[in-house]
Amino acid sequence: MLNKALGFLRLQIHKVQKVSNTLKRWREPILNYFDNKTTNASTEGKDVKERLYFGLRNVEAYVRMMIGFLLPEVFHVI
Repeated sequence: MLNKALGFLRLQIHKVQKVSNTLKRWREPILNYFDNKTTNASTEGKDVKERLYFGLRNVEAYVRMMIGFLLPEVFHVI
């Protein structure tokens, strides 16, 4: 029983250490958000759109996607 409890605690400590390392690694971008109120969400969204439409064979769909990618406030592409 004691071994199980110690194992559980070690696992929890490991999880906390992983979160701590992630926060240390992302410290500057996280703090920049509070200074500038900006994120890289638009970049990430464009990257996702590019991956979704990679390899399209339909030219019309590709053109619509590119217009939506270049002018997102005018055209909304799902």
